[in-house]
Amino acid sequence: MKIEIQNVEFKNFLSYGNNPQRLDFIEGINLVLGKNIESGRSNGAGKSSLIETIPFALFGKLSRPVNKAGIVNWKNGKHCEVKISFKKGDIKYTVLRAIKPDKLEIYENNSLIPIPSNVKTYQEMFENERLGFDYNTFMYLFYTNLNTNVPLLKMNTTQKRIFLERMFLLDTYTNLNSVSNEKIKGLEEKNFKQTVSIEQNEKTITDLEKQNDSLRLKLINIEPYENEIRDAKAQYLMKQKELSSTVDVVAINERIAEIETESTKLKETLDGIISTIRILESENIAKEKHIKDIKKQKDDHVIKLNNIDAQLRRDDVNIPTGYIETITSNIEKLHDDINVNTEMKLQWTEAISTHKEKKRGLEETYKSLQGGICPTCNRKLTVKQLEKEYLSKIESLTEKIIDYQIKYQKLIDSIATKTERYNELKNDLDVVRTKQKKREALLVEHKTLSEITIPTYETDEQEILLNVEKIKQFTKVQKDFILKLEEKNGDLLKHKISLEQYNENKKQLDKLSDSIEALEKELLLRKSNKIEIETIIQENIIKINGLKNTIKTITKGVSKVKELIDYLSYLKVLCKDENVKQYAISSYMSYLVQQTNFYLTQTGSSHYMKFNKWLDEEIHGPGVFDASYGNLSGGEARSIDLAIQFAFLDVGKLKTGIFPDILLLDEILDSSIDGNGLNNILKIIKTKQHEDKSKTFIITHRSEISDMDVDNTYIISKNSNGFSIIEKA
Repeated sequence: MKIEIQNVEFKNFLSYGNNPQRLDFIEGINLVLGKNIESGRSNGAGKSSLIETIPFALFGKLSRPVNKAGIVNWKNGKHCEVKISFKKGDIKYTVLRAIKPDKLEIYENNSLIPIPSNVKTYQEMFENERLGFDYNTFMYLFYTNLNTNVPLLKMNTTQKRIFLERMFLLDTYTNLNSVSNEKIKGLEEKNFKQTVSIEQNEKTITDLEKQNDSLRLKLINIEPYENEIRDAKAQYLMKQKELSSTVDVVAINERIAEIETESTKLKETLDGIISTIRILESENIAKEKHIKDIKKQKDDHVIKLNNIDAQLRRDDVNIPTGYIETITSNIEKLHDDINVNTEMKLQWTEAISTHKEKKRGLEETYKSLQGGICPTCNRKLTVKQLEKEYLSKIESLTEKIIDYQIKYQKLIDSIATKTERYNELKNDLDVVRTKQKKREALLVEHKTLSEITIPTYETDEQEILLNVEKIKQFTKVQKDFILKLEEKNGDLLKHKISLEQYNENKKQLDKLSDSIEALEKELLLRKSNKIEIETIIQENIIKINGLKNTIKTITKGVSKVKELIDYLSYLKVLCKDENVKQYAISSYMSYLVQQTNFYLTQTGSSHYMKFNKWLDEEIHGPGVFDASYGNLSGGEARSIDLAIQFAFLDVGKLKTGIFPDILLLDEILDSSIDGNGLNNILKIIKTKQHEDKSKTFIITHRSEISDMDVDNTYIISKNSNGFSIIEKA
């Protein structure tokens, strides 16, 4: 599973001050350059410090030994904080690590993972359960700094073994293995020397036998060569006699030239006749097409006129006389009626509202007089007086309101009916006007077509007949010339065949002469080498027999040593599981070699690598034998270092399935590398970045690298106050 490193935020870390800095990790090749304002150089700007934030945030360590106090910015002396964010699958993690005051907080999807009392346990839990790899694995596979990292091929055997056991998690078997190794060391050394001696002798025997087989292939019987030479000479004499009896070559060539001249003249005349016929045929085709176009134009014209006449007779374009005026008059009358009714509707609405207001006033007054005393004059009122003065008026108003409402509703229904009829008439008017426009357009089109004059084609027909007669005459002449040309071609072919037969016989005669000369030279060479080859074969047979006797003697000694080694090896298996180690390593070794050579191929390197199970290298290539890592140039060695690192990175991904999508390369291009070596290393870096879609950061002092094709460039500047800042170019 890929771990997507997203960003890192920090302050008061190494050369960076209290001003918070942030670096977003972007996929592609990212170049980090330095600029020290005080010194004017790129050294000491804080480039390496920038990427040191990553191992510090994840593991609390740097790539080089620095005490805890030295990590905090020396000027500010406190509040050192580094926060890194990454995603693993759908889970987002944030790690905050700080010094003065010390702090380690790990968040999973923005929720703090509970912190145990022991910070070491917290870190181990994070590496084993969340991250999936430790500091050592990260620093070898994903962080390269030549000032702190030892290239794998520069390690001694013990260092390589420790690395492999750590890489494949085999450290637990190492202690069990040490005691047994000491006991059988002497026997293995002796057995090794004897085995090497046997292998060398067997190789020598194989080489001598192969040499003899090769030499025997050269001891071909000489007699067939002598017979072949004799047959070739006889054939040569026969061909020579045949060639001398052939026709006069000069006369044939002269006759061929004459015939070709005559044929050329005939063909030129024939081409002129054919061209004239084609011109006449083309003219007829054009005239026939013109006649056809005129006829079609005339037919189309008649069809269009008939079609328009038919449309003018249809009902959908015929309108009764006065129909439009009648509909228009009815629409205007309905429009006026609707306006009048609408005004009446407003009047009735106002009348109903006025009467309702009067009724409400009387009802309120009547209600206030229910006690029998007038609130205005304090006069006592009887029930009859109240009914006479108020109730009768209220009832009268109620009747009027109901009468008005009935009339109002009838008016509303009338307006709706008239409006519906008004809309129907308007739709009918639109339909009629559309018919009227269509009829007018048809009449205009009919008038336009009636005025068009169609051209005639009688002249074209007469010219076609004349051209047909001319074509017949020219065709007859063409046939006569074709017959003459065929006669000339037949005569020419006979002469050319005679000449080709002569040339072929001459060519075969020359070839036989060359073959005889070559066979005679080969025969002389084989005779001179035969004795020498037979002598060498005999000497090799004597050497082989002597070596076989030596192998028998050594094999007896090896057999005894093996018995002791087998016995001790059995004891060794009881206290260690070496087979498990070998299987764990060897199961990935072929893939490691394959990937290493793949990355070397991407650089255009002609070298290829082989490893044994403990990473002892063999470097091969065209013209390269027994080369060692120390014999390589700086660029070649650096290319191989990166190829091996990237191959182990692939092995790590294959083995654990968990890997970060970042690659940090600090100053790996800054020494002992020429321009060609630099280009090769950049090729392998680009190949790996493209393959993993990683976020690759290259930290360098070399000015020419700034011209390379990168995706992003960052400038780390150290200002006059001694603090580093990040700027994106």
